[in-house]
Amino acid sequence: MLSNFLPYKFELIKPGQNKAIVESQPLRPISTDVLPSGNMVSTYQYTMGSEPSAGRAAVYVLLDCMTFFISELVTMPIEMTKKGDLK
Repeated sequence: MLSNFLPYKFELIKPGQNKAIVESQPLRPISTDVLPSGNMVSTYQYTMGSEPSAGRAAVYVLLDCMTFFISELVTMPIEMTKKGDLK
């Protein structure tokens, strides 16, 4: 998952933005509707908060070394629950 991580440029993602500009980000629409006026409305979905963290990883390695890996009983479930917020 780390190799596929590309950060979003949120200043480009806003209502009314040109579709080509939004899709220049690592996003694809989950639905697209055509309005009676002929305009297209696309809905995008992304997850916030599930990005990898080098600082958090370093702390976990330090805890593992200090506790002879007993800290994994606490840190592994914490990491497994970090799914991020769906937007």
